[in-house]
Amino acid sequence: MKSFHLTGNHAEGGGRLLFPAKITRGEGCIKNIQTGPFRAPFLFAGKYALKKYGGALLASNPDLRAIIFAGEVWPGEVYRVRRALTEAGADCLLALGGGKVMDLAKLIKKDMPSIKLINIPTSASTCAAMTPVAVMYTKEGAYADTLDTPVAGEVIIDNEIFYGLPMSFFAAGAMDAAAKFYEASAARPGVKDGNPVIDGAVYSMASACRERIIKTVGSGWAKQDRRLKRELTELNIILAGMISCLGKNTITGLIAHAAAHAMTHINGAKRFLHGEHVSLGLVIQESVLHNKKNLDEIKGLAEIMDTPVSFSGIGVKKSGLKVFFDAYNSIDKREKISVYAPEKLMYNDLDAFL
Repeated sequence: MKSFHLTGNHAEGGGRLLFPAKITRGEGCIKNIQTGPFRAPFLFAGKYALKKYGGALLASNPDLRAIIFAGEVWPGEVYRVRRALTEAGADCLLALGGGKVMDLAKLIKKDMPSIKLINIPTSASTCAAMTPVAVMYTKEGAYADTLDTPVAGEVIIDNEIFYGLPMSFFAAGAMDAAAKFYEASAARPGVKDGNPVIDGAVYSMASACRERIIKTVGSGWAKQDRRLKRELTELNIILAGMISCLGKNTITGLIAHAAAHAMTHINGAKRFLHGEHVSLGLVIQESVLHNKKNLDEIKGLAEIMDTPVSFSGIGVKKSGLKVFFDAYNSIDKREKISVYAPEKLMYNDLDAFL
């Protein structure tokens, strides 16, 4: 995916479209996982997810060993986990958790292609379970790069996990999923020599995803019931993930995601979810593009779901704007963000988003 964005390489020119081979979803399906056929299987999860959801897995699979995620996707953690799996001769990895857990697991799969990777998301705020990319951070949690990876062999979505999540997770996921449309729209005029079939499918799917999010949030957010959570789980993880798997026009290489990644360089903003960063990133993007219709639409969604639309809303003070701008410019230069924008984001414009 990243190479599609940076070089224009596409499936028609020898690239590959990667999707998980199997998606399992339902009520309580995590309880049915059996790792008996595998040699030295590992469960990779953070402390909280391991305690809350991993106990039943470990109890029903006596050969399953746990390895605890240290908290950040950085080269040292990738090396630590890979070494543990290599020394044990593992041929199966179950990744249980949020986006960072699954991103690290995909990086392990990249280094150990023969291993069976099963992603079990516990957060509705990310499509990382499905996608063929992983975000690399520094040890301190600041964005470093986005890397191509294999996809998981299987994704297991247990609705029982999601029923207990706070609505902020669904809100962040919805904004991140909706961003697929706004970013694909922004990229469309600048894309040359693409695959018209795939590009058309991307745009149509992203548009349908956005429409469903607007309808679902507009009609059901106040209820906050299980039906709403199931719908947003499907949109945020499965549909948005499938859109991302299609490649070039969906690469998170536009202003919104570059801004979201730049926010991770500011200590006060790190405690917010990625989709909450994207919420403000979309406001910045559509403001730079002078697209009032999209801007009003995004702000309307954000108002209903209470996602941030200002720097102060994600813990960034005026003193942090220079840090943000420098990080954004570094990402822009490296990942060629501005090729899709008629104007560049200027430092003097940032006060408007405080």
